[in-house]
Amino acid sequence: MARYVGTVTSPRPIEEVFAYMADFSNASEWDPSAIEARGVNGAGPSVGARYEVTSRFLGREVPLTYEIVELDSPRRVVLRAESDSVVSEDEMSFRKLPDGGTELTYDADLRLKGAAKLADPLFGLAFRRLCERARSRMQEVLSG
Repeated sequence: MARYVGTVTSPRPIEEVFAYMADFSNASEWDPSAIEARGVNGAGPSVGARYEVTSRFLGREVPLTYEIVELDSPRRVVLRAESDSVVSEDEMSFRKLPDGGTELTYDADLRLKGAAKLADPLFGLAFRRLCERARSRMQEVLSG
């Protein structure tokens, strides 16, 4: 299992930050490993909305379809994806700051399945590096 929890702050209001981040088609703007991200059903974030995301990880392109499984606007959104070799669950929690800005905590949990579990220790290190780059980019995007 690989897990990463990171926090960023934004001067933007919570509703704006939530709307942007809950729309996972924006992932390619704030996640340097996401080559492509697009919505595949519905118009905007809602429970059941799905997003196809292709990421580059350890030299491979990895396509996953994420689905919003929980949504509590503008406080929390949970997305889940599963393939033959991995289960990914991403939880974003939002908190309004006293100055009107927003604190976003991103909790990413990635579990390998089957024979892929043997690579778990090395995989975890690479995953955390990738997530830290995404957190840094997220901070830049949400600060501008």
